[in-house]
Amino acid sequence: MFEDYLAKIGDRTAVYEAARELAGGRVALYPGSFLDATPLNVWAEVTFVDKDKNYVKRVRNLDHTPPGARFLITDYQEPISEVDDDSADVLISLFAGPISHFCTRYLKVGGYLLANNSHGDASIAMLDPRYRLIAVQTATAHSFRTSDLTDFQVAKRPTDHRFEEILTSQRGVAFKRSAQYYLFRREA
Repeated sequence: MFEDYLAKIGDRTAVYEAARELAGGRVALYPGSFLDATPLNVWAEVTFVDKDKNYVKRVRNLDHTPPGARFLITDYQEPISEVDDDSADVLISLFAGPISHFCTRYLKVGGYLLANNSHGDASIAMLDPRYRLIAVQTATAHSFRTSDLTDFQVAKRPTDHRFEEILTSQRGVAFKRSAQYYLFRREA
């Protein structure tokens, strides 16, 4: 569907499969998805949300919509009227900004946030009392680790770990140990 983008970024299916082993679920929401459609390999229903011009062009030129896929052309920072609150089992936030700040309302309590820290979303989720870090995947691992997570949550410079600064800069803070992907559970 978006094969040329997949060739550029690599296939993240293994990451999604490893996350699904812990998170389960069948409904995923992927705000800021751009052209990464690989969650369809793992979850039965995936809603992709983006407003990027390349995404819009590709979505408008699709011959058909794959089963289980829904493509929305909108800004995730505004309310998404086509998505019900508390409807997603998994919220995906990769390379797209502060998804958790704007989209937690769509994630069920007990659902999971899969994030990275490239635009600071893992840093933001660490500060959000609704989320609890349950697993990380380092750059060298193929699965998520669920124990000894403390150093993945402690900022090297605690004064840098402030919500407003991260939201404004969209840059994650450096933690004592870094991970490629972070998996959080929504507790409240």
